[in-house]
Amino acid sequence: FDQSAKGWRSLPEKEQSRVINGYIRKNKKKLALPHQANLYWHLGQTHALQGNEKEAVRYMRKSKIDDDKHWNNYVDATIAFINKDEGLFRHHSAGANFDHQPNRETLDRLGKNFGKSYRDAY
Repeated sequence: FDQSAKGWRSLPEKEQSRVINGYIRKNKKKLALPHQANLYWHLGQTHALQGNEKEAVRYMRKSKIDDDKHWNNYVDATIAFINKDEGLFRHHSAGANFDHQPNRETLDRLGKNFGKSYRDAY
């Protein structure tokens, strides 16, 4: 599944979630859990960027991975941001320690732009 700028990200926004969802349905039995979680995360993110907050949260929750507290804190911090719960956002953001700098930068941006839409803050 191509996540580069030439892959699904190059599609119009409304098509992105349709393509990712179709890929998950078609390949669900073959996908390893981390890859499946990654796809659900990006599916949720496409919904968040489009303002479909309920769908975004639903798919983001599916992206959680057992025994990965840092990733799960990232997910929960993002969901708290979408739900405009600043206390929960701060709590989970503090627990999300990453070697992957872009995720830390994303949480920093969300924190600095708390109260804005995910699209505007992201």
